[in-house]
Amino acid sequence: MPIFELDEGRPRLVQPMQPLAGSFAQEVGALVTHHLAAIAGEPLFVVRSRAGAADRGDLPELLALDAAGRPVVVEVAQVLDDDAIVAALRHGGAAGRMTTSDLARAYHADPSRFAVDFAAFREHVPAGAQTSRRDGVRLLLLCSEVAAEAADTLGFLRGRRGRSRCCRSASCAGTSGACSTCRRSRCTRARAARWSRPHCGSCGPARASRPSPTRTSSAAPRPRCARRPPRGSCAR
Repeated sequence: MPIFELDEGRPRLVQPMQPLAGSFAQEVGALVTHHLAAIAGEPLFVVRSRAGAADRGDLPELLALDAAGRPVVVEVAQVLDDDAIVAALRHGGAAGRMTTSDLARAYHADPSRFAVDFAAFREHVPAGAQTSRRDGVRLLLLCSEVAAEAADTLGFLRGRRGRSRCCRSASCAGTSGACSTCRRSRCTRARAARWSRPHCGSCGPARASRPSPTRTSSAAPRPRCARRPPRGSCAR
């Protein structure tokens, strides 16, 4: 949003100024510490900050929870390039896999008081903020400038909003023609390679839609039993 100031009675566009290289981390750290709600646009419950961690390692600048209990990851990089974006996505994925016990162990104040303090935080948040329809991990990137190489990457992430899908190429058929998971030779999905998880559908956790198999004119139809024999009896 553009900001204007009055100069001798005339509006003048305010040009943003970039902080010095030596003061960027200190200034942004103060903003995150004292104005986190204004930056995020909602109240957040701080779970852990990188500055206060004993072993910083590969940690985000800040890990927090919103009023609905969804993780919020704050990343700080003076120049936002592709490497910084990949690191932020990695931290977001790690936060999305954290359980309630993991969040309690990471709580900077006292792990034993995590549930009590988070409940007290929610009591002071408006009820409307606790029923947000947003799903998944929220990622906040704070930077001074965006590298030219990362403009397309950042534009894709801002526009897609988590609609990306990743498929792995794997053949469902084994060496014997059976499903590699359930070992059934008559598995309907054990006859072709497809972009899916290596499950036949009858044994896999998810059943994806697939096109109906085509039958050539020379292939004879498979015979089907008119009646299924009752359970416990032998089929004749």
